[in-house]
Amino acid sequence: MYENNPLCETTSVQTQHEERGYDFLPANLADIPGKFDQEELAQAETVIHLHYSAFLADWWVAEVWQDRDTQKWMAYGYWRPAPDAAALWECFCLTDLERLLIPRTADPALQVGDVSTGTAPRLMVRRDLEWTPAPAHEVVPGVELEERRV
Repeated sequence: MYENNPLCETTSVQTQHEERGYDFLPANLADIPGKFDQEELAQAETVIHLHYSAFLADWWVAEVWQDRDTQKWMAYGYWRPAPDAAALWECFCLTDLERLLIPRTADPALQVGDVSTGTAPRLMVRRDLEWTPAPAHEVVPGVELEERRV
């Protein structure tokens, strides 16, 4: 009924491997729950297995699967578009995140990096290589456990 995490090649997601210096998707994908595998848990108790970030945005991944129709890697979890924004509980595309680039800009107000050299690094989504899985309420800002009624 549900699509579980398939054991298949992840090379199609590696468009920026050289610049990033590591695989965008971890080698242990089979250990991460697939689509709907944590649905019996409250959102705040869902285990977050991966964390990605870029510039001011963050993505916390609870479930990973490959869409059968598009072959894109999908995830379910939280994402936050800006530091002061609330984290949203949604589905998002890891394949698209891997390809996302924030290009260089001539506008100094928007530039990131050393603008004195005239070159600035392209910004891309990066995986937190030191991440340890934990419940969402412990690692996603603003996510709190609801009090249980007895």
